[in-house]
Amino acid sequence: MKIFLDALSRKPTVSVGTIAYIISDLQIINKKYPDCEFIMLSVNPDIDNLYLSRLPYKVTLVKRSKTELGTIFQIRKILREVDAVVSSWGDSYVSLPPYMLFNKAIFLKKSKIPLILFPSSIGPFEGGIKDFIAIQGLKKFDIITVRDLTTFEYLQKHSLNNMKLVHDAAFVLEPETETRVNDLLNKIGLEKKKLLGVNVSVLLYHLFKTNNKNYVQFMIDFIQWLREEFKLPILLIPHQIFPESYEYTKDEYESRGGDDRFAINLVLNELKEKESIYHLSDYFTPSELKGIIGKSEMFIGGRMHSIIASISQCVPSLILEYSHKASGMMKMLELEAFSWPIFQDQKSLQITVSKLWKERKIIRQKLIKEMPEIFKKIYDLAEEIFVE
Repeated sequence: MKIFLDALSRKPTVSVGTIAYIISDLQIINKKYPDCEFIMLSVNPDIDNLYLSRLPYKVTLVKRSKTELGTIFQIRKILREVDAVVSSWGDSYVSLPPYMLFNKAIFLKKSKIPLILFPSSIGPFEGGIKDFIAIQGLKKFDIITVRDLTTFEYLQKHSLNNMKLVHDAAFVLEPETETRVNDLLNKIGLEKKKLLGVNVSVLLYHLFKTNNKNYVQFMIDFIQWLREEFKLPILLIPHQIFPESYEYTKDEYESRGGDDRFAINLVLNELKEKESIYHLSDYFTPSELKGIIGKSEMFIGGRMHSIIASISQCVPSLILEYSHKASGMMKMLELEAFSWPIFQDQKSLQITVSKLWKERKIIRQKLIKEMPEIFKKIYDLAEEIFVE
């Protein structure tokens, strides 16, 4: 059996969340089809092989053509060879215009070959013709799975009978072993210490900047408050990291699609009192970062997949909400009280974090109880890949 996993964009994959999502897709499908062969279209196989080559799955990377016409021929050839197509695009259908969703669906849909959309966030597309175009594209999928309640409610009005609400595939990503995680934490002086995990995001740095807000000062004030309030070590964690072998410019590194370590260094450079503040500066795999995040007593994240890494390990968590996907995910977990919209005042964030801390034991037990069923539903996604 062969599956075309449509998950790689025109840029090399450096987002830890995206990589976690892709690895989890492979993990889910391989559990049902152990001998499955995956084909993926990659603009830079050397970069994508940094994580794919470590996995026990049969993955063939086809180097993407430099031209659009060449890419069309490549995909047409792939479609003739595979038994199913799994399109897995996270939140790309939030930011991309609806005609691109339509074009992709039309292009990937081939008679008698199932086309499945793995859990994604979609739209909204401002109504009118944009909604119409997007919905016509979605109707080409045999199965649509969405990963947040906001998307689900938005699409419900369009009567898509083949739509299901399922948590993000990255929930089931397996964390690194306890021994390996302890070794990594020991290197920075944190082994066997309780800690507060905080994801610092270069994306939020730019979103704040666009809205004439100072993200660096915001994080400094917040970190200082966390330290004084909870008296625990604080670990600053990146969740988008450029690997050493990835050739990038200074502008790319510092861009909104850049490296979270840039934002972490900005905060550290301005932070006057650094006692009990730790940070990760090396490259880590998604499984390593998940294992590290899982050691947190409480976790605050600026990227959704950093929160997925924590919540899937039953860590009480709060997300700094910059997109509907965040609140939609937290609503599914009945934890929407801990989705904090960015640009509110710092005091409201402190109140929300204090509430999370007070309720942390109850929340952890709630997640421990719910997680097995969440995992089961995610693994059941493979049942939708119906091959005759």
